[in-house]
Amino acid sequence: MKATPWLASSWKQSDDKLSWTFKINDKVKFSNGNPLTAEAVKSSLERTFAKNNRAKTFFNYTEITANGQELTIKTDKPYYNLPSLLGDPLFLIVDVTSEANGRNFAKEGPIGTGPYVVESFTKERAELKRNDNYWDGKVGFSRVEIPSINDANTRAMALQSGDVDMAIGIGPGEYGIFQNDKNFTIYEVASLRDVFVRMSQKGKLSNPNLRAALFLGYPKINIVGNKHIDGIKMTPSEYYMITKDLKRK
Repeated sequence: MKATPWLASSWKQSDDKLSWTFKINDKVKFSNGNPLTAEAVKSSLERTFAKNNRAKTFFNYTEITANGQELTIKTDKPYYNLPSLLGDPLFLIVDVTSEANGRNFAKEGPIGTGPYVVESFTKERAELKRNDNYWDGKVGFSRVEIPSINDANTRAMALQSGDVDMAIGIGPGEYGIFQNDKNFTIYEVASLRDVFVRMSQKGKLSNPNLRAALFLGYPKINIVGNKHIDGIKMTPSEYYMITKDLKRK
């Protein structure tokens, strides 16, 4: 995956490979109208590291500094793909000042830079409305409702029945249902995630020689090459988004 400019208009790595400098896009605004500055990005990233230990599994920083629209992240060792790592949803940039002023991100949703604003949020459903301060073109829909459907097969059924108009992360087994249906559009995009295929070590597979034989005899190129196996598309580095034909309101 190659990162492309958006909230940051450009970036570069230092000669010693221990720091990255990002130029923050001065056209970007948060949904509350506050400008996106390097200081705002710094505060957001520091908040993420303070609240979620998983952040350190991506990279470790020794210092983050902000100067105007320039953000510099100094790291403990070289991270050649830091711009791509920052694309993970964990590092969503939020307006930390709104939280300091009393907004409850868990109940009301964060203040971000995207095309929609959270109107209400529960574990079961999020309701969004158009962000009137959006900086990157016209927002397509006036309102969006996002139900929480944890099971991939159930998401596919909801899409088929018309209960939802769009679904992300459809199970590989249901991919073929939509593939040849002209009423649906499938978007495949590179993902930061990996899919691991593990072999059970119970029952007959408790025999290490049998496991070794299966491993050596399995056509692993089918997985590495993103091939179809028995009608199921293996997707170690792709993510699906499938939509019905939609009319904007």
